[in-house]
Amino acid sequence: MSFFPEDIIKSELRHDEELLWHGMPNPSEMAKSGLPITIFGVIFTSVALFMFSQSLMFLNFGGIQRLKIALKYGFKFFNFSIGDLIFPLVTLFFVIIGVLVMLAPLWISKKAKRTFYGISNKRCLIIHAKKYKNVHSYDIDKVKILNKLEKLDGSGTLIFAKELSESYDSDTHRRRTTYRDIGFYGIPNVRDVENILNSIISGEFSPIDTSPTTELSKDSRNDSVSY
Repeated sequence: MSFFPEDIIKSELRHDEELLWHGMPNPSEMAKSGLPITIFGVIFTSVALFMFSQSLMFLNFGGIQRLKIALKYGFKFFNFSIGDLIFPLVTLFFVIIGVLVMLAPLWISKKAKRTFYGISNKRCLIIHAKKYKNVHSYDIDKVKILNKLEKLDGSGTLIFAKELSESYDSDTHRRRTTYRDIGFYGIPNVRDVENILNSIISGEFSPIDTSPTTELSKDSRNDSVSY
């Protein structure tokens, strides 16, 4: 099933709300944020592959041949110690994990293609759509521009809230408090979006707006997203 990004945002609006801007993160830009994770994944996978190769050598002479026979005819017809396979299977599991970590940019890019941003006269909306929609909304009277990152091409990130998370450390018996930045990541024309949000917060926004961001919102109606 396919939907237009604007329709996805509008489906969450209340009767007294008007959609003033909508957009999506740039998947390729978001994927770049996963490169440090990929570097870690390469190192992790390299170590895991080395350990896996050593585990196969640990089977000793004839070990690989015994493994092939066991897989072909079954373990019940062959005198084969399952314990001989524990270390190779464990290290193979780590290799698989390492490969998945290396693919972090791919997972981040896929998530970006299913992420939708919106600003109404009442709220800021962030929607993650898969089989079900995960909707996060932030009332305008509770948000403010905390940080803006703008690149030379005008794209960037706009942070407008922080989310508090508390966890309990059983070792130190202390509560650990962390904050997560909430905002629109990897969006084009970030300055225009900042101006729209600031004008709404200050109560000076006019529904008649001819900024590039508004034009971008109109053009993006031609882009549909498939679930």
